[in-house]
Amino acid sequence: MISLIIATMNRSSYIIRYIDALEKQSFDGQLLIGDSSNRFHLNIIKNHIKKKKYNYEIILKHYPKKLPHVCIYNIKKFVKHDYLMWICDDDILIIKTLKKCIQFLDKNKNFSGVGGKILSVYIEKNIGIVGYEKYPCREVLLNNPLDRVKSIISNYNVVHYCLSRKTDFLERFPNGSSNFDKGIGAEFFPTLMLCAQGKVKMLDELFCIRQIHPERKILKSIKKLKNNKNFLYSVNYMKNSLINKILKIKKNDHLKVKREIFKTIDGHYKKLILKKNTYKKNNIFFLFLKKINNKMYFKIKIILHKLRFFKSINEYKKYKNIEPFLRYYP
Repeated sequence: MISLIIATMNRSSYIIRYIDALEKQSFDGQLLIGDSSNRFHLNIIKNHIKKKKYNYEIILKHYPKKLPHVCIYNIKKFVKHDYLMWICDDDILIIKTLKKCIQFLDKNKNFSGVGGKILSVYIEKNIGIVGYEKYPCREVLLNNPLDRVKSIISNYNVVHYCLSRKTDFLERFPNGSSNFDKGIGAEFFPTLMLCAQGKVKMLDELFCIRQIHPERKILKSIKKLKNNKNFLYSVNYMKNSLINKILKIKKNDHLKVKREIFKTIDGHYKKLILKKNTYKKNNIFFLFLKKINNKMYFKIKIILHKLRFFKSINEYKKYKNIEPFLRYYP
C-alpha cells in the first residue's frame, strides 16, 4: 500500500483533477493533502471530497500560507503505509508503474528510491496541448554514499520525485521551520539525502506526466538568495545533515567527508550564480509553419514528439488514460 503527499497552495482545480485521476486509475492507497491555500480554495477542495465516496483514503489538512516542506513536515505524522512519495499538484502519477516500483524496492534493499520515465506535456491557454518532451531523470548507482551525493550534484536532476520507504522519506523532511529555504527544503536537500541513503533506480516505463503551464511556480534565482540569512542557514543545515548521514552509513574520515561535501555544494552554487540563460533555437521550417498555420504547426509538432517518446502501444495507452485530465486551469 502507498501513501502520496501533495503540498499545494491556491490551486484547487489541480487538486480536484488529481483526486479524480487517482480514482480513474483505481488507486487504493492514501492521499495526504497539505494545503496552504486561502479559505476559498480550501472549501472548494473540501466540497469536492464530500461529493462522493472514493476507493482510497483522503486526508486534507490546512496549513495557511506555509511553505511546501513545512506542509510535508506537518502532515507526515498521518502517513499509514510503508511506501511513500511526494508529488506536485500538477504532475500525475501512473499507478500501474508505481506498483512495479514497490516490487523493485522489496527485492533491492540497497536502493532508497525508484521512479521511471517522465513525460513533460506543454499546455498553452486557449490552445491546449502544444508539445511533449522527455523530462531528464537519471539513475544513481554508485556504491559509496559520498560518491552518490557528489554525482547527483555534478549532474543535477530532481530525482527525489520517486517512491521510497516511509523511514527514508521521513528523514528527508526533518525541518518544519518557515525560516528554512523553500528550494532547499522542498527539492535540493531531499534529493541529496535520497542519494546518500541508497541507490536510485529509474524503470523504463512511463511513471509520471508533468504539466508545463502558465500557472507553474518557479523558484527564486540563486543570485537573489546568496546573501539571504535563511538561505545560508539552510545550506549549513543541509551540509551537516549529509555529513552525519554519510558517516552513519559508511565509516570514513570525518574531515575528508566534510571537505568533499562543502567543496561540492559550494561549487554547485557558484556555478548557478555564474550560469547564463540558454535558449533552444527552433527549426526554421517549424518557425515558418507556425507563422502561416498555427494549428498545423502544433499538430505536426505533437505527432513528432509522440513518436519520439512512446516506445510501445501499452505505454501510449497509459498516457491516453490520463490525457483527458491534461488542460489549462486558470
